[in-house]
Amino acid sequence: LVWNVLRNTKIDEKFQKPIKWSSHTEKTLKDYKFAWMDEWQTEVGAVKVSPETKEKLKNLIDSLNQQGSTTEKKAPDTFISMNKLFLASFISMMGQGQPWLIQKFLERDMKSMGTGSKVFESFTNTSMDGSDETWNKLESDRQEMIGKWEDFFKQYDFFIVPLSYDSAFQHIERGKTITADDGSNVAYIDYVPYACIFNSTGHPAITVPMGLNKKGLPIGIQIVGKYYSEPELLHLAKLLKPITPGFIKPKE
Repeated sequence: LVWNVLRNTKIDEKFQKPIKWSSHTEKTLKDYKFAWMDEWQTEVGAVKVSPETKEKLKNLIDSLNQQGSTTEKKAPDTFISMNKLFLASFISMMGQGQPWLIQKFLERDMKSMGTGSKVFESFTNTSMDGSDETWNKLESDRQEMIGKWEDFFKQYDFFIVPLSYDSAFQHIERGKTITADDGSNVAYIDYVPYACIFNSTGHPAITVPMGLNKKGLPIGIQIVGKYYSEPELLHLAKLLKPITPGFIKPKE
């Protein structure tokens, strides 16, 4: 329902380009080829997720295999670049047109979530730079990254990846670590990177509820599609409904 509202709302052509949306196919699950990854490997190590998150993702892959889908554990080597691009773009948009003092407050607040990693430097280096030159460079990098993913989606229909390190979590004070249900203390920025990185390219995704963990909290898995594949993703969501847990009310 919400998708139809968004799709059919008149666009402002100063900021948006017209899109001729295609109808979804009539494919079944056995017709799709999925790439997937549970802990994305990078040059600085794996992007960790909890054992229960890995288990839920495996359950989804096993269910797809039983339906005759083609699945392959594969991901392009883009995670670090996408994370840097997201952080730099985020602070550029947040600080655009803001007075110097507000930009400094934004920089301070976001730095409290930093982990000292080289990846976070992309945020720090961009936080006080509102130049057109920097934004144009970010946009050029974004278009290049979009192209890499569109090439990837020529081989696969969809990409399955975790949504976050573990289950839903309680609100915490900015800069504090999140205590995951497996006992790990995880920095916020490391808890949600899978949910953030596709903001850097704008690829559409659906979130598939995969039931509750041992503590009764929900875990979701996301499925990403190529540009303008929203109708096909929603079609996929309907096909997945009979073979996934669906929404389950969390325990009190």
